[in-house]
Amino acid sequence: MNLNIKAFLKITLTICYLFIPMQAFAFNCQVPIASKVCYIDTENDNICASPPNWLKAFDFEGQLTKIYAISPPLVQQTICNIDYIYVAKQLIKLPNSAYAIDNKIYFSWASINRFYRPYKGYRWNKEVAYSLGSTPTQFSDWEALGFSLKRISHGDLPINYALANTLFHELAHVIRNQNFSRPVFENLAKHSKQNSVIKFDKALNGNRCKRALPYGANSNLLKQLETSEYVSFYAACNLAEDFAETFSTYLMQHLLKLDYSVFKNGKQIYNLKRHLDNLKMQPKLDIVRQILE
Repeated sequence: MNLNIKAFLKITLTICYLFIPMQAFAFNCQVPIASKVCYIDTENDNICASPPNWLKAFDFEGQLTKIYAISPPLVQQTICNIDYIYVAKQLIKLPNSAYAIDNKIYFSWASINRFYRPYKGYRWNKEVAYSLGSTPTQFSDWEALGFSLKRISHGDLPINYALANTLFHELAHVIRNQNFSRPVFENLAKHSKQNSVIKFDKALNGNRCKRALPYGANSNLLKQLETSEYVSFYAACNLAEDFAETFSTYLMQHLLKLDYSVFKNGKQIYNLKRHLDNLKMQPKLDIVRQILE
């Protein structure tokens, strides 16, 4: 990135922050985080019900409170400003998923079921068999691949990493819609899209990416991803997901010290920390860091 572009980004970010009200950076919630959780059958319901026993065992409200406790002020304030966090037996709009709309976040039972998996297996599926459609897409050479995960615990605050990652991702959509970063990040993201080596034959459903890997792709794409301007394959889908993935991955690595590697026949072919240290990633990560400061 040349000096003129860097100067433009710095000036634009400064202007954006001048118009952000100071109360946006307060983070004392008026109500407990747990009181925002509402269990429903579908998005069409507005009456909260009792969760089933397996959801009680997951302790969804307790997990949200723990994630809130370790989050930076802007993330805490965004959680405080959320009207409801719905947990639906079945989501009509995006089945088996989670999404944010207006000032609400929706989780499906199916998405929480996935959070029960050991995080190593959850992350493996994200990187090696990523699919949002009905037909799974995985690398053609997946049987030769191995996966190594590093993370830290928070002592008395054991945090479900999969839930934290999804929550940060959905909160990023809320933050983006409040125009904290939209003009600056999206100008940068459009430049990335035009020049990136990551080119996917995506199946799109409206603005949502249903398939993040081309059919028949092998793990060479991971090598390309590590040196690209995208933090994940899903980030290459559209501008909104690029910001949400960059934001959530930065928080997972910065707050929870998440790091993982993929190996092929015993040789490392991808590492998350090395990916985030990649010079091409820094302009986007700089914007995320400035938003959070």
